[in-house]
Amino acid sequence: MVTPSREDYILAADTRQDLKSGLRSGDALYLAVAVNQKATRLLTLDKIFVKATRGIGFLVELPW
Repeated sequence: MVTPSREDYILAADTRQDLKSGLRSGDALYLAVAVNQKATRLLTLDKIFVKATRGIGFLVELPW
């Protein structure tokens, strides 16, 4: 378990600036924590999250 840092919140806010992506606030924070923790990809069951992160340059995918 990782507690979000100040840098995570800042990155999440920056990511949310592109309103066209459809990225939700909570998802932006998950993504920011993963990026700052040097994760290589995220697995999710949330199809909306996967769609919103296309083109960001970070691998978010469904497990199947």
